[in-house]
Amino acid sequence: MKSIIGILLFFTSLTYSQEIKNMVLDANTKEPLEAVSVYFNETTIGTTTNGNGYFSLTDKVSPNATLVISFVGYETRLFSLEEIRALDVVYLQEKATSLNEVVLERDYWSREKKLKIFRREFLGNDVASVSCKISNEDDIRLIYIESQGILYAYCDIPILIKNKHLGYDVKYNLVDFEVKFKQSLSGLKLVESVYYSGTSLFADRNKKTKKKHLSQRKKEYLGSALHFMRSLAKKEIIENNFEVYIKDPSGTSNLFFPVNAYRYLVVEEQEDQNVKLTVDNREIVISYDKNVQSTLVTKADSNTFLIDSFGIHTPVDKMFFGGYFGLKRIATMLPADFKL
Repeated sequence: MKSIIGILLFFTSLTYSQEIKNMVLDANTKEPLEAVSVYFNETTIGTTTNGNGYFSLTDKVSPNATLVISFVGYETRLFSLEEIRALDVVYLQEKATSLNEVVLERDYWSREKKLKIFRREFLGNDVASVSCKISNEDDIRLIYIESQGILYAYCDIPILIKNKHLGYDVKYNLVDFEVKFKQSLSGLKLVESVYYSGTSLFADRNKKTKKKHLSQRKKEYLGSALHFMRSLAKKEIIENNFEVYIKDPSGTSNLFFPVNAYRYLVVEEQEDQNVKLTVDNREIVISYDKNVQSTLVTKADSNTFLIDSFGIHTPVDKMFFGGYFGLKRIATMLPADFKL
């Protein structure tokens, strides 16, 4: 079985300091909203509004940073730095009371079965996931549509994750979640692909990070997709123990051969590194430390992607990971502002 995962996430990178001040009001009543979550997505940088609806954030952020403003019962809003700096007030609109979908067929799967699959594909299926718990599972809605062979998940409030493996508390605003199944010859339903997207805020579980968590974070970072992208942008693939392989260019076999990574991943020097994948079948194999292997595949309509100054690649919906990269989930995910 070959599983491929596409993860759409809104990332930021950190390069210079800027203070952001604003206020958040109800779009209808124009009353200030207190305790609204305001954060740079996929980082540890966040705050909440005070009793007058005001907030301020001061930290190092890149021009690519995405600011998330989220409040229970209201539509979440996303802003670029340029957009938020041009505003004096942010208005949040109450969510309309409606179902996410209209289901015209009966869901025969038990909630227990669906929740087990959700945990596995969202948190992960490795040792790290055992130490990673969702504290508000009752708020997650799960629907399996037999005719599509897809399990969907929805949650109107942030999913609260206690990650004891890496020492983080994570608030994850789920935007999309789909697990697509295929049927084996024996009749078993096997996972064909996983897709989820959302925004998230990380917070250290302890005032002083424990040594074991520092060790685990380093372990999860080395050989990760983030590590590879940073290495690629800095042209340090070999120095950081990565190797790149492509399928036999002659087409006479299905074997993969080691190649000079920068011949097939052309890095153009600019503020954000522009990378062009020049492999005909848009697939490469990445090996780390001659041990774990991953695949990187781009969609047919796109073979170019950007790597920002912190090592985050976009557009992620045009790129899919398999192998080691593809198996990684929330339990092993590090914030974008992570540093060794």
